[in-house]
Amino acid sequence: MNAKLKSSIYKTIIFFPLLLYFGKRSYIAYDEGFYALQAKWMLQNNNWVVPVWWDQFVLDRTVGIQFLIAKCQQIFGETSFVAHLPTTIASILMLVLTYKMHQELIGRKDAIFSALILATTYIWL
Repeated sequence: MNAKLKSSIYKTIIFFPLLLYFGKRSYIAYDEGFYALQAKWMLQNNNWVVPVWWDQFVLDRTVGIQFLIAKCQQIFGETSFVAHLPTTIASILMLVLTYKMHQELIGRKDAIFSALILATTYIWL
């Protein structure tokens, strides 16, 4: 097996912990349930600018993640899998960024371990 193929296999290993946690996600943990509910209201009311909470305007945060969840649900349908899709894509991009930053700042040696440590952190997803 050549070194380039072996290296690419090691790099894909960092995504396996994401798959372990992906099936066990719920809306109860963290704020993702609130964001999914606000995204549902964005779709129902066609209000894409100001977040609402039980028909009251709530201006304590931006609508970035709610907008992404609502857009994904508008495109792919309203399922739990689709509601978690934006955060999963963002976490994969963050793992790649962590790997690249380790390579740039510390060196190529053991860069995979930084991404693995981040991916296996319980609260990561």
